Amino acid sequence: MDTAKSEQREFSRCRVSFRVEVRTRCGVLVDGSAEDLSLKGVLLKTERSLPLDAPVRVAILLDGPEGGYRVECKGTVARIDRRGVAIAFTAIDGDSLEHLRQVLRLNAEDADHADNEFLTHVGLKGPVRQES
Repeated sequence: MDTAKSEQREFSRCRVSFRVEVRTRCGVLVDGSAEDLSLKGVLLKTERSLPLDAPVRVAILLDGPEGGYRVECKGTVARIDRRGVAIAFTAIDGDSLEHLRQVLRLNAEDADHADNEFLTHVGLKGPVRQES
């Protein structure tokens, strides 16, 4: 990954391979697989396309020993290019956020750094400001 690009990212990305279901506002279901994942979004590899800036519902299907956990969130199609469809997360419930955090921690090159990103950011918007 290009170092300059990675330094511009708000959250680190992890290489993953999970099945993803994306549903558009009008109900169209698009299946694909997650190529990489962060607290802010997912890069989806799919044969189908989605409209740029479209609001979507995303379900990332996690295989686990106790059955299928899911990360469910709302998002917006942020970019479409040869690598896939980038979806930026806009809302996520507490249980899904915790599942996402665990997935990122387990797949991160540096688990402590992944934890720190999670602990120093409010929701999916930006860093917590320290009072001086």
